[in-house]
Amino acid sequence: MNSAGNIKTKNISIKKLKIADIIVHIKSNFYHEQVTEKKAEESSFWRLNNFIYKGNKKPNISIKVTVTDKLPSLGKARLLFVDRKSEALNWQVFIKDKNYIFIYKNQHRKQLILINKTFNKAEAFLLPIAEHVPTVINGIESMKVQKKYEWNVLEIVYDFLKVLFINYLAFKNEGVIVHGCGIKYMNREGMIFSGNSGSGKTTLAKIWYDYPQAKILNDDRIILKKNNNNFFIYSTPWHGMFNDYLQSEVKSVKLKSIFFIYHESKNICKNILPYKVFKIFYSNLFSLFWNKISIRNAMSISMDLSKNIPGYSLGFKKDKTIINFIKTLK
Repeated sequence: MNSAGNIKTKNISIKKLKIADIIVHIKSNFYHEQVTEKKAEESSFWRLNNFIYKGNKKPNISIKVTVTDKLPSLGKARLLFVDRKSEALNWQVFIKDKNYIFIYKNQHRKQLILINKTFNKAEAFLLPIAEHVPTVINGIESMKVQKKYEWNVLEIVYDFLKVLFINYLAFKNEGVIVHGCGIKYMNREGMIFSGNSGSGKTTLAKIWYDYPQAKILNDDRIILKKNNNNFFIYSTPWHGMFNDYLQSEVKSVKLKSIFFIYHESKNICKNILPYKVFKIFYSNLFSLFWNKISIRNAMSISMDLSKNIPGYSLGFKKDKTIINFIKTLK
């Protein structure tokens, strides 16, 4: 196994990840793209370093990757969900025979992924990457199209694995993924600063990053799970606009409080009643597929959290005074 966690046996390549104690096994009969140090830095491959799994426990999620010239047909699949970034189409989800189909196109190629109804098995089909390479034919220089039948784990992790995790956690009643900046403070307590885009999650992550007694789990996407009547928050590789903290290894921490944030000219904090905590927290979860079991479980987890974890409305100035202000609340 190399430093990137890649195993090769003939033309078999395997990647194993562990995120929030969930083991993901990604296997392919096609070679994984060779990642040089320069390319690893350019593609931010290091973002996965703390999530590489080298153990032998049975995986919770199994994904098979195939590179093919033709993607499977959608047939009579029904459109279920569309995600857009600005005005551009990002990814789509279809449903067919109670199974799901995820379609995504990045800057390099299109992918179609079949997902079973319990969200623990998937088969990813990727088109080969077409590269234009210079060639000389009869003394004339030209460009030749060359297909590369390789894959890269980053193509599976961003964005598909995030979408799969959102639904797997809820369907299994194990947890949820929330829009939030997660902080581990004084090595013993966890805080979530939750809010919609532009509310200040990344701003707070940058402020806390310079504070030596705090560690950042993520600046935008936090996994929350319940274990033995306690709630824990976990780091994920799906960061927002800031990712320097991913170089430090912080797996999880027990959750003590949750703050619903917004920008303000001065630091101000108010307690929120449990029913309002539920309402705001649930609205800040990442969207699920239309699955009754998953939605019911996500609502149950959110309700349980609202009854047991104190919630606050927090308006904050965009400077370091917010840290001492938070400390005074404790």
